[in-house]
Order: sequence, then C-alpha cells, then structure tokens
Amino acid sequence: LSGLFCVLLCAFVSAATVPRPVFYLPFEGSTVAAVAGGNALPRASSHRDPILALVDQDRARFSEGKVGRSYRIVDTPLEYRCAGNFRPDEGACALWMSPDFDGNDTALYCTFFGAADWGMLYKYVSQTALTFGTAKPEKDIYYDLSSKDISAWRAGQWRHVVVTWSRKQNQRRLYVDGALHKTRSISLQP
Repeated sequence: LSGLFCVLLCAFVSAATVPRPVFYLPFEGSTVAAVAGGNALPRASSHRDPILALVDQDRARFSEGKVGRSYRIVDTPLEYRCAGNFRPDEGACALWMSPDFDGNDTALYCTFFGAADWGMLYKYVSQTALTFGTAKPEKDIYYDLSSKDISAWRAGQWRHVVVTWSRKQNQRRLYVDGALHKTRSISLQP
C-alpha cells in the first residue's frame, strides 16, 4: 500500500518535495533498520543517545503483525542512535502495537518511543491514557499532550499510534487508531 501511495503521490508532486523517512524499522525478521540516516544497527542498552527503546535482542520473538511481521517487546530495551536517525525539529513516529496489558491497568509503566533529551511516548502508572511528553530545558518533561482514555483497550488487540512534531508549524499531535486525540504547541527545548 505504501508503495502504491508513493507512486500516486510522485505523479503529482516533484520528487524533491516528497518526504523520505530517516529511520524505518519494519521488524521483518530483523532488528536492523531497513532505512537509516545514521547507524541502522541496534546498540546495547544504557547508551546515552537512544532513539527507540524496544526489546531484549536475546529474547527476540518475530511473529505475524498487523502489517507484515512484528517484534514481541520484552523487558530489556534495544536502542538505536539518534544521530542521523532522528530530527528533533520535525518528524513523525508511527507504530502498530498489540500491548500485553489492558488499558485500565494502573500498575503499569510502559515506554513506546523515546529520544534522548527530547521526549517520549509512554503510558504512566496510575493513568489510563498515552502521553506524548517533550523535554523541558531543565531536564523534566512537559506532560501536556495525552490521549483520550484507553481503558477499553484489551491485551492482544492491535492499535495504531502516531505522534508528529513540527517546530516550523509549532505543533505536536497524537493520533490513536486514525483519530486525532490532541494537539499542542511545541514547547521550547534546547
């Protein structure tokens, strides 16, 4: 479908204006990024410049996903370098996920996407929403962009989540299952 979309889009727009991903991780039987502006290989955890904390490579489990293959997330993070793979000024992170938890689980903390010293998408303990937080200059997080209530989510159901950000447009957005849940302005970040 994405190939068809690109072909149709390219027929109407010059190639110079079509956005290209800087990092694409399809998990088609590998944890190596298919497209990377920087290093495509995962790094050991606890690196100071992570882009995406996902899984323990030693416990990798590939299976059928919503679109293509999927990777079962376990306890220990798998990290990718931000350098060349992440733009703090503008971008999007889109993912299909099938959480192992119900949306009303208030004892669970889970990070889905994060970039060092920039922000993250997560579900916090005692909350029944997703939060797209971005970094404050003093190293805390702006907690001002949360999804609608996800209490109805059930373990094993597929969900599509997208976060977008643009300094030029001064906005951040959070979409869940194709619906815009919230928009906020870009907070001042270093």
